[in-house]
Amino acid sequence: MDFARLTLSGRHDRRFVLGIGFRHTKLTLYLFDRSGILTSKVLDVHKFPLHFLCVAVGIVLLNNPRLGYDPSFVHEVCVDEKGNEEQIEYLQVGQRKYKIEKELYVDRSMRGRGTVCLKVRRMDGLNKGKSCVVKDAWVDRSRVVKEVEMLKQLKDLKINNVPKLIAHEIVQVKLEAGKRVEDSTMLFRDSSMTMEIRDHHRLVIWPCGSPITHFSSLVELVSAMHDYVESKS
Repeated sequence: MDFARLTLSGRHDRRFVLGIGFRHTKLTLYLFDRSGILTSKVLDVHKFPLHFLCVAVGIVLLNNPRLGYDPSFVHEVCVDEKGNEEQIEYLQVGQRKYKIEKELYVDRSMRGRGTVCLKVRRMDGLNKGKSCVVKDAWVDRSRVVKEVEMLKQLKDLKINNVPKLIAHEIVQVKLEAGKRVEDSTMLFRDSSMTMEIRDHHRLVIWPCGSPITHFSSLVELVSAMHDYVESKS
C-alpha cells in the first residue's frame, strides 16, 4: 500500500496502480485508485497454472492507460530557436496544449481528491506563452456543488480578484477497442459497490499566483490581502 501511495503522489501522470501479491503459492491482484483498493479472489498458482500464466502475460502486454498512466501527458523532444534539444512535458485540455513548467502542489494521500496543481505555459493560440495553472483532481460524483460550477458563476458575475476559469474537462481515456470514455473510478466498479465514485476533472485557471512566503516585501503582502478583502465585500 505504501508503494501505491508513493507512486500516486510522486507521479502526476498516474491514474491508478496495479499490484500483484504472493503468499506461498497464493496470488492476489490489487488495484489502488482514488476511491480505495480493489482485490481479486485468491488464486492458487499450482492448482490453476493457466490462470497464473494469463495474469503474467496480461500484465506484460497491457498498454499504458491500462497500466494506470494518464495518456494526456505527453513527453517530447523539441528544438529551440538556438537549435538546442529540450525534453518537455505537456498536456492538452480541450483544443489547447500547455507546457508543464513546475509542480506547485500534490496531495500526498491515496484515497480522495488526489489534487495536483501544475504551473503551465500555453503553447499555441492567441495567448501563446501565457502562464496558467492546471488543477487536476478526482471529484466525488455525489458532491452537490462542484468547484467548476462555482468558478463559472464567478466568471459570469465578473467578480474581480479571484481566479478566472479558462477551460474545464473530464479527462477521457481510450480503451483497447478505440472507444473514448470519461475517466472515472467507475471503470473498475459497478453500482452495487458502496465506495464513492470519483470523476477525473481538469481545470485551467488564470492567473498563477505566488505562495505567501514568496512575497518580496510587506507592501506586496498587504496589497494581496487588500485585494482578497475587497473581493469578499
